[in-house]
Amino acid sequence: MKPTVWKHAQVSVRGAAHLSNQLPCQDANGFLEVPGALVCALADGAGSASHADRGSELAVDGALDYFLSQFLRVGASGVESKLNARCGLEMLEHVRQRIAKEAHDKAVNIADFASTLLVTVITPTKVAFYQVGDGLWCVCRNGILAAMTWPTGGEHAGETTFVTCEAAKRVLQFEMLEGGFDSIFGMTDGVERLAINLSGRVPHRGFLAPLMRELRKTIVPIFSTQLTQLLESDLVCQRTDDDKTLAIILHEPNL
Repeated sequence: MKPTVWKHAQVSVRGAAHLSNQLPCQDANGFLEVPGALVCALADGAGSASHADRGSELAVDGALDYFLSQFLRVGASGVESKLNARCGLEMLEHVRQRIAKEAHDKAVNIADFASTLLVTVITPTKVAFYQVGDGLWCVCRNGILAAMTWPTGGEHAGETTFVTCEAAKRVLQFEMLEGGFDSIFGMTDGVERLAINLSGRVPHRGFLAPLMRELRKTIVPIFSTQLTQLLESDLVCQRTDDDKTLAIILHEPNL
């Protein structure tokens, strides 16, 4: 049997508000690919946190590091068998410990590294989705586009929950998709206004489907450049001035 092939691209771009204020991009993203599995992690540092950009980096690195250690210990098939809510809680604790250590080393509060976190783990027969905070994961399968997770609010309007919050474990979202898929989209909240209908709680096909088609026919470096240009365009920045991260993963049928 030939191995499952995934084609993926992801970009994080600085929002217009951060450009005008000369602030760094506070979003981060990363992928981990091992034989038989692919992991994608996205994060959005809280604008109010003094180390938000580093917080999102630590969240992504911590999530990928957790799953790398699991793959090295039990292999992809072993990880696949334990993709459940408990696994997500273990990952979250690993991330929190990593952030707490850096906060201690810098003699600052852990809240100064506040960040959301979105993670998906893809194997040939299962896809697990984990999320703390806003942003979302959505999937297209057999031509049907649907959200797998949804933005999580905080105690007050306009707020969300971060991995550094005590409530993070309580609000951690976990969803499992059995079987194959056509494409997966992950995004931070800077892309929400473009990609989802909040009132209808559905992804916006008009925005996402053309991206899926373009990635399928374009080599990843060129597509990533095109996606970056789109997210930095005046048309998009008129809709949202926030940092933006978008990941797209395609299932490529075995030849």
